[in-house]
Amino acid sequence: PPSYEDFDQIQHLYPDSFEKAARFGIEEEKMHLLPNCVFYTTPRESREQLRQQFGFQKEDYIIICVAAWNRYQKRLDYLIREVAGLRDPSVKLLLCGHPEAETKALKLLAAEELGANARWFTLAPEDVHRVLYISNVFVLPSFTEGLSNALIEAVMAELPVICHPHPGGKYILEDDQWLVDLSAKGALANRLKILRAQPRSEEEMKRLQNRAMERFSAEPLAGEFYEMVNKAYTAE
Repeated sequence: PPSYEDFDQIQHLYPDSFEKAARFGIEEEKMHLLPNCVFYTTPRESREQLRQQFGFQKEDYIIICVAAWNRYQKRLDYLIREVAGLRDPSVKLLLCGHPEAETKALKLLAAEELGANARWFTLAPEDVHRVLYISNVFVLPSFTEGLSNALIEAVMAELPVICHPHPGGKYILEDDQWLVDLSAKGALANRLKILRAQPRSEEEMKRLQNRAMERFSAEPLAGEFYEMVNKAYTAE
């Protein structure tokens, strides 16, 4: 808050940020709780076609993480080791993101732990939607996040998700069943086993998807964006 308290209009993406600013003493009248507009387009191709296109088999169980390729914040080292702990050759780890300074070491770790069952893709946005569509579960292993667009996209793709209980995840998911304390060794692997053995119903996933569409799509947010910009424009 000290770095932005002097601005005339302030947009917060999730409640925790808004509440911290209010406790600091910033007037609520000049703040807006307004998340990003997130877009997801269901691919036209079938899942079978897309799995072949990206080099996966029909029987593969695909765990996807859309995040920067690092360990200091996204904790991909933890993710790699937990997936390796499943000891299941049908499990594939799909890491979708961009290289960073730590990526080389992470790729070496993945090669040691998972071999060819770890795949690394840097993709255009529409292709990110395609790989979400063919995956079985989305994992976000970071301890801290603001408003994760990747997590919202996964929910819009009707994917079961696993997320640490940080404020951003709680705000997006609104349901503790998707939140797991990922600080413990084995916690992620255990939840992955449960999700695979007891898949969530299509009806349950559709409810989660619809709720995300209602809250984060452009159509319901457009009016609020207009009001925020109009208030800034007309301010004396």
